[in-house]
Amino acid sequence: MILFWLLGLFGFSAVAQCHINTYIEDNYTLDAKILALRDILADSSDPDYDNPFLPEGRVTPYLELLSGIYENPNNDSDIDMLFNDFNFHVNQEYMYPIEYKTLVFRVPTALPWVEGFKNTGISGIPELDNLMTTYQFTVDDFWEFNTCSCTIFFLKTGFDFLNLYALIDDFEVVENVEYADVYVQDFDLRFNYTGIPYTISGEDVSVCDITVQYNTTENNYLFTFTLYGGDCPAGCTVSETRFVYVDENCQPLSTKENTFYSFKIYPNPTSDFVTFSTLNDDSVNVIVYNLEGKNILTKALKNKTLDVSNLKQGVYFLRINQGSQTEIKKLVVK
Repeated sequence: MILFWLLGLFGFSAVAQCHINTYIEDNYTLDAKILALRDILADSSDPDYDNPFLPEGRVTPYLELLSGIYENPNNDSDIDMLFNDFNFHVNQEYMYPIEYKTLVFRVPTALPWVEGFKNTGISGIPELDNLMTTYQFTVDDFWEFNTCSCTIFFLKTGFDFLNLYALIDDFEVVENVEYADVYVQDFDLRFNYTGIPYTISGEDVSVCDITVQYNTTENNYLFTFTLYGGDCPAGCTVSETRFVYVDENCQPLSTKENTFYSFKIYPNPTSDFVTFSTLNDDSVNVIVYNLEGKNILTKALKNKTLDVSNLKQGVYFLRINQGSQTEIKKLVVK
């Protein structure tokens, strides 16, 4: 499970009953499910954190809010472009990976039931067989490794969508299961942008994502629509973000209250300093996280330049805050 610590930045609360547009229901139900699961996994105290089945009540609010944006009652041309030109969707693989069909676990190859399990999905271990039956798992693939004398099984559920993260502990307590995990196997899922040809700083866009944050002081929702380009197989080097505020009645706020802007950081990669290009001249608050999610540096910047010369070479994530705007950027220190 990679970078789920970042998801805590995007909390979500229940909204009033709103209309669900047919187009959004037909084309964005999976997006809404992924957003709901991101929200659940961001908080270990969430009542659905250990629930393998995603309640419909967690998905519906996202469909309602997306419907409010899509229907665009103020006829805002920038909002209209989100769906009709850029064709934004939630990204399953990049930044906030989510897997909902496949779970893996590892066992010693020498166990007497392993060979038969490859073909039948039946182990004779009651706890394991019960998990296989209850959650409609079948053996999708398996890998054998001589170096560890172990076999890794890939199980695929027959359900359309499961919170597989809730089942990791259930598999790990089964006798002789050395570890279980969930991860996105299909790297091609990263490249989910299907909108109009678009470039950022001369780089073609190939990745997009949608995130949501609830603003408790204003009682509204901040939808962040981000385009990514550059060397996205290695980690996208450029991005551009559009912000849309939606009230609790699922109505986008007026154009004046929406901001279409992206924080930019440069140079990236860097070995000493990184500079921020932002909305205005207000100070910028920056939190630096390493890949394990540890907060290693917090700074309030007036000159919008951050000294990173003391950081080790590697990949970091910056949470940039300016006023009500928040964005996550990837930084490479060389």
